[in-house]
Amino acid sequence: MTKTIDIEQDRRGIATLTINRRGKLNSFDEAQVNLFNDKLATLHSQDGLRALVLQGAGKLFCAGADLIYLRDKGAEPWEKNLADAKKYAAMMTQLRKLKVPVIAKVHGGAYGGGVGMVAASDIVISESTSSFAITEGRYGFTASIMMPYLLPRIGTRQARRWCLTSEQMSAKRAFSIGLVDLVVDVGCLDVALEKLLDGLLHNGPTSVMETKLAMNYLSYSIHNHTAVKKSVIAFAKGRAMKSAAEGAASFIESRKPRWALPAISLKEI
Repeated sequence: MTKTIDIEQDRRGIATLTINRRGKLNSFDEAQVNLFNDKLATLHSQDGLRALVLQGAGKLFCAGADLIYLRDKGAEPWEKNLADAKKYAAMMTQLRKLKVPVIAKVHGGAYGGGVGMVAASDIVISESTSSFAITEGRYGFTASIMMPYLLPRIGTRQARRWCLTSEQMSAKRAFSIGLVDLVVDVGCLDVALEKLLDGLLHNGPTSVMETKLAMNYLSYSIHNHTAVKKSVIAFAKGRAMKSAAEGAASFIESRKPRWALPAISLKEI
């Protein structure tokens, strides 16, 4: 099986995780979700780790969840659907709870669950030409999994607009609402990354870890297990709805979903 999650670590203790499913725009399927979680679990117990850089191979950072994967899981019995939704949610939880800073390096764009990965990171740098969109609603799915990380980052007011409309935003707009921390010219991501890493590496390793831990337990949502649990249930319910099956079909068939057509009863979708 071709590896779709690559991890390398340099002598400084900087690990780089590359999402490498280029033919599918780095979208996540079941195998990739499991592999990502396994790789993060290994990093959690690793000594000498100072930071994690999260990036995508190919044209863009991450297109979120594979729609066929979402559709198929939504059609499974509820317990299997819910169990898989928990694994999908664990990817973002593990990023947030990782003991060292996580830096997302975004090129091309981040969409759907890719925005969730960005929101769960500690620091986000983006090329000026990158774009972002919370696309779940466009295909009939529910954008709940990312909420424990997205809401503290951009606030409820901004989230209501971008989650409910699925509009695409530029890197400049993403910076203005707090989704992105630093926007750089094309080709300058690595230079900006090294500057950030230089600052991190000059700080005491334990102090950085304890500071991140403090920020995590003071952020109400990440340790509010009831809220996180409800977000997972909403995600699983969402992909089991008729609208999710129709949204996936419209994508596969390159057509508009039925709800975008005039005179369609909501009961039909």
